Amino acid sequence: MNTKYKTRDLYLAAYLQAIGTHMEAPMRVGSRVEFVFSLGPNEDGEELTHEYFSGQGQVSAGKFAQAIKSLKSLVHS
Repeated sequence: MNTKYKTRDLYLAAYLQAIGTHMEAPMRVGSRVEFVFSLGPNEDGEELTHEYFSGQGQVSAGKFAQAIKSLKSLVHS
C-alpha cells in the first residue's frame, strides 16, 4: 500500500522528485500549492525530509535544478 506524503515546500518537493519519488498532480489549496507524493513500501516521508534538511540526502545537481524548474512552471501555470 502506498502512503501519501504532502508538502508545500517547493525545494523539498524538487528533492523528492529528483530522487525518484512518484509525485501526483499538485493540488491548489487556496492560493498555495501542495505537492503530493506516493511513497513506496520502503519509503518514509519523514525520513526523506530529514535527509534533505540535514544535508545527508544526495542527488544530482542537474536533476535537482530540472525538478525545481519543472515545479515552478507547474506552480505558475
